[in-house]
Amino acid sequence: MSKLPLILGGAGGFLGAALLGIVVTLAVESSHSGHAIVALGAEVFVAPFASIRGDEGQPGRRVSLAHQSQVHGPARIDDDVFVGMQALVFKAWIGRGSVVEPGAKVVGVTVAPGRYVPAGMVLTDQAAADRLPLITETYAFRDLNEAVVHVNTSFAKGYSAAAVRDSAPAAAPAPHGESVAAAKPAAAH
Repeated sequence: MSKLPLILGGAGGFLGAALLGIVVTLAVESSHSGHAIVALGAEVFVAPFASIRGDEGQPGRRVSLAHQSQVHGPARIDDDVFVGMQALVFKAWIGRGSVVEPGAKVVGVTVAPGRYVPAGMVLTDQAAADRLPLITETYAFRDLNEAVVHVNTSFAKGYSAAAVRDSAPAAAPAPHGESVAAAKPAAAH
């Protein structure tokens, strides 16, 4: 049996529990390593069709893995990182507060904290990784990850509140033959 990647997300879903600050650990059986484990830190957003190899990739806290992004490894994603749509992180380390823009491929290098990998760039050389631009006040996507985490945390809290509300016991039925309004005691005047 071959090792399969652990796919998180799916059609229209996200991991709401992780967004609420609960550390989620998922495991799948693997004939090669025994278990493949993905541990998600608090406030992690995993978009539909994003893929993390359970035995080789671990995102930190407040990480956003956008639609169709892939983390394959061994790979490390530090806290407060945004990995854009269709981006690939393979055998790489992405430092805290960094952005991997959509379609970028980061292979076999370390991206220093607070840097960004431009959209569509194929980054395979450490010297090139060391020259990546710093995220400054004028960088267009400087606050993108914070906004994505905030929006999806709000969604998760709303979904959790709705789940609690929907699981509350229903009101007791009215006595036999009476309407609900007739079963209520009259208000005191």
